[in-house]
Amino acid sequence: MHLVPEDVYQNHKITQVVCSDGDFENTLNQVRLMQASRVIDIQTWPLFSMTLVQSPSYQMVVWNIHHLICDGYSQGLIKQELIECLNGKTPSIKPLQYSRYSLNHCGTSDSSLQYWQNLYQRPYKKINVATQYPDFNAKGFQSILLLDVDLSKKLKLFAQKMQCTPFTVILASYFLCLHEQYQVNDVVVGTPALGRMTIYEEEVIGNFISLVTVRSFLNGVLERNIKCYLEYVHNGLYQAMKYQDLQYDELVKMQNCHFDQDRFPLTTFFISLLNKKSEKLSMKTDGILHQDLGFDVKFDMMLYIDAYQDEFLLRMQYRRSLFDANDVQYFMKNIVLKITQMINGERVCGLL
Repeated sequence: MHLVPEDVYQNHKITQVVCSDGDFENTLNQVRLMQASRVIDIQTWPLFSMTLVQSPSYQMVVWNIHHLICDGYSQGLIKQELIECLNGKTPSIKPLQYSRYSLNHCGTSDSSLQYWQNLYQRPYKKINVATQYPDFNAKGFQSILLLDVDLSKKLKLFAQKMQCTPFTVILASYFLCLHEQYQVNDVVVGTPALGRMTIYEEEVIGNFISLVTVRSFLNGVLERNIKCYLEYVHNGLYQAMKYQDLQYDELVKMQNCHFDQDRFPLTTFFISLLNKKSEKLSMKTDGILHQDLGFDVKFDMMLYIDAYQDEFLLRMQYRRSLFDANDVQYFMKNIVLKITQMINGERVCGLL
């Protein structure tokens, strides 16, 4: 818990940047990159900053907050409260009940410990991607690909038919691409679990995230058909969420993995689903957009799935020293290809 003296937390300034309409996008991107690369000192309040970029016709707020006190879900709560304030409303802030707070500090359940011990009873050999572009060090880049309305609709219908979710189908495609790319039968992918187990936590700003892992081990049983594989991946995802109270660092210790400040231990491939159904998709493009994130990353690849009302947007963030834009573009197109092959009932990596 981060405690702040009352006479300190009110002393916070908002930075204002003024520019012309023609220079708005460029200025906004410069502010974004500058804030992304800024190191937030956790010993000094505040652990966040707000910059207002303003032109005669446009306004945009760049909000930068330390992950220590805020997860992605909380960003949505903050945005909602800011909108309420701008509309002259007082945000309804409800405290977390002490009974729920106490439960959160009970530690790992026996059933969770048993599940993760069984899952990793067979040691996992981490995929080590070779450095190709050392000059970039840990710098993060991003490639963005939109699944159009037609493909997104087919994906939803296919997932329903397979009795799973679109996220499961995309995760399975991601797994199969990794199996294929690195010619291995055993792949582990990490994903953040929301960590908000009850309704009491859904209105509290903080970091509730539990990092969990899903394991894909290809063998004769699983290679029978794609439906069997999807059931396997879906069950692995469900179990990971169910037993998320074992913290990631404890799992890493159980596996005797080496802690490295530069890279994630156990696995460096991740995936995350972001619910954006209440937001309007601003990006409309037929190609793949490539961006400099402006900050360092500890993972090799992190696939974000932005779930809008009618479309899915795939954002692959990656370590630039390991991949270039062409590498990631090929990989993302391969994910989409496997999704399409599943939907059409075609053979995918030997699975039919």
